[in-house]
Amino acid sequence: MKDNEIKLLEIGILKGGSLLMWRDYFKKGIIAGLDCNEVTLDDNTGRVHVYRGFQQDTAILDTIRTECARDGFDIIIDDASHIAELTYYSFWYLFDNHLKPGGIYVIEDWGVGYWDKWTDGKKYYLKLPRDYKTYKVNLIDRFLGYIYKISNKKSPSSKSSAFLRRGCDFITAIKRKKKFKSHEYGMVGLIKQLIDEVGMGNLTAPGHGTIDNWRGSIFKSIEIFPSLVIIQKDETAPLKILNS
Repeated sequence: MKDNEIKLLEIGILKGGSLLMWRDYFKKGIIAGLDCNEVTLDDNTGRVHVYRGFQQDTAILDTIRTECARDGFDIIIDDASHIAELTYYSFWYLFDNHLKPGGIYVIEDWGVGYWDKWTDGKKYYLKLPRDYKTYKVNLIDRFLGYIYKISNKKSPSSKSSAFLRRGCDFITAIKRKKKFKSHEYGMVGLIKQLIDEVGMGNLTAPGHGTIDNWRGSIFKSIEIFPSLVIIQKDETAPLKILNS
């Protein structure tokens, strides 16, 4: 995209240095920035536009698109509050209404949700994800294995053996339907919630899903890195058309 006439919006720009970096990288691009504080930049190209406002203010978000990217933005970067509630609101509003199909949305610094002193974060008190050494085969597993062995050894095709195996399958299914504990506070919880959109095809699958009316995900992809989440909008996802 480096040599394309892209439209980029960054929310949360501090002193605005990143806008100048994007301007120099995308030499044909229009670069827009939003911050809750007043930011003044020295730009002689006319391609950088700075706005003051809050990320959850849909009126200012609409204004930025009207003035900078009537056909929608190619890239949107959220480096603003890092508060899940506000990030959630601006993400879905911008993603649905102002990001082009195939466009890229970046969320920064999601890991603050692990910080106890962060506004909506909380300290991580659970077992570490890779703590697999504590797993032990319990008595129920041993009992079910014994029943399977007996039913197959005596007469695998008999009705009684089939009944025992179905009973074991039923108990095993209930036992396996357990919730894996994980951290769900703040930005961490928000990012995990976005995984549900990736799985929308299964969530709405006829006969299996929990939501009526099947549809596929509007995310083409989601990539999670230690400090960034990068979501690409599916090319078939709609974009709101601005009135003339």
